[in-house]
Amino acid sequence: NVLMPRLIAGHHSDDRMGVELLELVGLGNRLQHRPGELSGGEQQRVALARALVISPDILLLDEPLSNLDAKLRIQMRQELREIHRKTNVTTIYVTHDQEEALAMADRIAIMNKGQILQIGSPDEIYYRPANSFVAGFIGEANMISGQVIEKSLDSKVEIQTPIGKLLVQSPDFPLSLNTSVTCCIRPEYVQVKDTQSTSIPNQFNATILDYQFKGDSMELVLQIGPATLRAIQHNPRNHKMERNQIVSLSVSPQDILLLKD
Repeated sequence: NVLMPRLIAGHHSDDRMGVELLELVGLGNRLQHRPGELSGGEQQRVALARALVISPDILLLDEPLSNLDAKLRIQMRQELREIHRKTNVTTIYVTHDQEEALAMADRIAIMNKGQILQIGSPDEIYYRPANSFVAGFIGEANMISGQVIEKSLDSKVEIQTPIGKLLVQSPDFPLSLNTSVTCCIRPEYVQVKDTQSTSIPNQFNATILDYQFKGDSMELVLQIGPATLRAIQHNPRNHKMERNQIVSLSVSPQDILLLKD
């Protein structure tokens, strides 16, 4: 069978509805093509049109892009957001792809073992995770255990960790001395330079164990004492790194998130 509007609208619906939905999902010029002549992304759009034809109050998309290649996934994300904007249908989007969740959602629910751990906007989930599981699940995160050893008057606390002392912005929950905490540091907040500066806090010497060039960024694996940290450096053309190179690592106090153990 060719991809006629009736395939979308059903035997008891107006063909015009099928045409409108196919145009909405970007297949208005593919009406006479057979299913086997459609690409993976186009087949996904057909499935979406068939789900929308009944004018649902809620649309459930369960891993809708899981079988597409990386470039097509990004394209389909944009198209799904545009379709959602046009139809205004409440959509529950199930995915294990953290980047996809951040890119697609107005609100995210993080679940573990059947329990909802946190619900919030993408930026709330990313920048203010409720616990270590949420922080590690959404985006990459360096987790360093420590203990509060000093509370200063300028809204900062000092944490003793396996890599040394970290000066951290005070969290929005009360902390007592000797409290056990977890320091969460996103890789993009780790600054890597050839030499240290005396005016910057939280500086450590580190050894580059490995690196991956990704075009728009470079991901570094760094050894600091007993700990291994990941760092992401943008515009890698300006960063000449080699394995076993000794570098200076620093993290601003406001870029370290404290989580209760």
